[in-house]
Amino acid sequence: MPLGATPKNGLALLCGPPSLTLPHRKRREGNARTVLAMVLALALSPANAAGDKALGEYLSAECTTCHQSSGKQVGGIPAIVGHPAEQFVALMNAYRERQRDNQVMQAVAARLSSEEIAALAAYYESLKPNP
Repeated sequence: MPLGATPKNGLALLCGPPSLTLPHRKRREGNARTVLAMVLALALSPANAAGDKALGEYLSAECTTCHQSSGKQVGGIPAIVGHPAEQFVALMNAYRERQRDNQVMQAVAARLSSEEIAALAAYYESLKPNP
């Protein structure tokens, strides 16, 4: 057996029966799959899907160059303050996929990740329009 290579430490053997090395590879692959499953479960959990309002507030600076922070529609630009999060996400995804016509919004939506869209949705849903 090469120096430092033992069935227990998982180092590959230069020679010898495959049964001494294959179980270690399978075990590591199984561990990797378990870790991946855990990461995906956490990433897709409802807490993360809800969106980060603080991130949304930060990102909203770009939105307020056109959309009014008061929540009023001005000059054909729709209000987004108080908009339900699910609808906001659906609209942004429609712009991203070019299912809705507006080149500016298509460009904005294309630059945003799903996490950023969820954050903006959470932020704008939490705001109340000014009468």
